[in-house]
Amino acid sequence: MKLKISELDSGFKEKFFEIPTINLVDRGTSFKEKTISLNLTLLKKKNYFVLKGVLYTVPEYTCVRCLNTNSIQLELPINIIISKSINKKFIKKNHMNVIYFNDIDTYIECNEIFADLIALAEPMNPLCKTDCSGLCSICGINKKFPCSCKNEASTSKQWDKLKELQI
Repeated sequence: MKLKISELDSGFKEKFFEIPTINLVDRGTSFKEKTISLNLTLLKKKNYFVLKGVLYTVPEYTCVRCLNTNSIQLELPINIIISKSINKKFIKKNHMNVIYFNDIDTYIECNEIFADLIALAEPMNPLCKTDCSGLCSICGINKKFPCSCKNEASTSKQWDKLKELQI
């Protein structure tokens, strides 16, 4: 999404945008839908602009236990400062994403920040469901399906000597 610098002063309120996911910077995220949706407001402040709103998307993640792909509906808050000058105190105080521009720039590219926000929303260990059983350790089939493997007690014998260990 590109914002023309010459049009920043006019601002906008509750404007709806759709961005093709192919236009986002690649952060390794795959998407169920081909677009992300944004509902944004651009406010003019004294020396800067504030871009606020919500990003709606449905990324797909691979379950760490069963390796199935599942999708999650995300609604991510957007809070970005667009500024001509660098003010480090302001950045630290407000903990916001900041986009800087100069007199040479004609537009501001926001897709990189949107891609970052989506990538940062990915769970550390995505699961298809909280009680996912994972894969069979012997044959590798998903445990939600029956497998022909026997729960072999012989594999536990290799650990018997450790159980006898006195610490």
